[in-house]
Amino acid sequence: MPRAKSPAPNPVELQILHVLWEKGSATVREVHAVLSKRRKLAYTSVLSMLQFMEGKGLVSHEREGRAYRYRATRARRQTLRRLVGDIVKRGFSGSPTLLIQHLIEHENIPADELRRLRELIAEKEKGEGGNES
Repeated sequence: MPRAKSPAPNPVELQILHVLWEKGSATVREVHAVLSKRRKLAYTSVLSMLQFMEGKGLVSHEREGRAYRYRATRARRQTLRRLVGDIVKRGFSGSPTLLIQHLIEHENIPADELRRLRELIAEKEKGEGGNES
């Protein structure tokens, strides 16, 4: 039985989405130029990925001269919320605390970022953080 298409982006698709979020929109050539700085990637591979991503509903395009200009269909915040939610659900039994505990224990988090986490927790406890959906 064929696997159902996942609306969640895979790691390469997420790299492409980061380019589109940063630029607002981009042609295949523009995406290829950015990604090629990090790893060797064929232009046709980027084109194929964007076409596949459009089929998944992750990007849309409009014609611009002879090229297509692609843009993400969802905001970065919405996509990342969904990805993190999936990680929490599948990897940490639905517990955000277990995720944060794992990160603190197993990742090298700089002191300034730990300080910022403490501030965010304090704000949330006071009710100042709100629910930024």
